[in-house]
Amino acid sequence: MEDYAVEIVDLTYTYPDGRKALHGVNLTVDKGDTAGLIGPNGAGKSTLIMLLNGVFTGKGTIKIAGLTLEKKNLKEIRKSVGVVFQNPDDQLFMPTVFDDIAFGPLNFGLSSEDVKNRVAEVIKAMKLEGFDDRMPHHLSTGEKKRVSIATVLAMRPSIIILDEPSSNLDPKGRRELIKLLKTIEGTRIIATHDLELVMEICNKVILMGKGQVVASGKTAEILSDEKLLEENDLEKPLSLRVKEEKV
Repeated sequence: MEDYAVEIVDLTYTYPDGRKALHGVNLTVDKGDTAGLIGPNGAGKSTLIMLLNGVFTGKGTIKIAGLTLEKKNLKEIRKSVGVVFQNPDDQLFMPTVFDDIAFGPLNFGLSSEDVKNRVAEVIKAMKLEGFDDRMPHHLSTGEKKRVSIATVLAMRPSIIILDEPSSNLDPKGRRELIKLLKTIEGTRIIATHDLELVMEICNKVILMGKGQVVASGKTAEILSDEKLLEENDLEKPLSLRVKEEKV
């Protein structure tokens, strides 16, 4: 189906040490979806993210916007899929914020003027005005996360994958990040333990457990299923519990 942004069929992945991380993963994400990828530690979420961008290579079929993920298509797919890592220090390596954001577009061969325009655009979008010349590693965690997202947005991917975007943020930083995430257009896949964030942002949830997709569906339906969540070492979001108690 051409409306799928991501289509995965019978995907498996085994680490070099023989540990099987994924086995028989099947899932779809429609274009324009904001999908929450949830599950306990060790469920396979981070491994799946690395497979979606071709960092890891598994067995099975991965299609990105109808294009099969294989060596000959890898360059094109990496233009379409941007990954924001959990730890921004893994993503930021240039001397200044401007340099970090400009790195991707420059490597795509854009002109200096186009690069400057893209950097200015995402700096405004991520509320980073005045940060151009600052050193990324001197920023707060929340600021680093916003710069990391900006480096991906500057590439203008159609699919953005975020790994634990709200981790290690204080309440104010988390709220600011959620507001900014709501403004990002396109297809978004958010791997997270923050189920309140999922409730607020995601229209779809993919629940993983032990290297497989356990359930997939509308956010409210999955996150209201207390038995399903408990069976997969998760808890119903507090906001849902409070809402149910008031009814």
